[in-house]
Amino acid sequence: VTQNTWISIAKGLKRLDDPACFPRWAFRILDRRCADWIRKQQTDRRHREVLEQHQSDSQLVENGNDDVTVTLEEAIAQLDSDARKLLHLFYETGLRVSEIAEILDLPVGTVKSRLFELRETLKQHIERTMI
Repeated sequence: VTQNTWISIAKGLKRLDDPACFPRWAFRILDRRCADWIRKQQTDRRHREVLEQHQSDSQLVENGNDDVTVTLEEAIAQLDSDARKLLHLFYETGLRVSEIAEILDLPVGTVKSRLFELRETLKQHIERTMI
């Protein structure tokens, strides 16, 4: 960060009108470079966490976690046909919520809340069954 700051200072020195303002001007550049560096580190950390989570999820599937799959299929089979249709439209066909709302003639908010409720229901079923 310090090296990048000095490079920026050297490149912008021609634009400095008053030499007495140099310390304040240089510290502003340093402050911005540090903020940029921190933001980049935070973004990189979030990307690494997402990648690690994705890899661990993939390993669960690859390691033959069939119990969860079977439990999920059983839970979906117990749902009513409207709920299964909503899950099918969202997860299997990959339609957007707005498209599903149009197909089912429902408000977008209703589709979102029903998807949320279905996810919670399936999650609770899996947790009860797996324990």
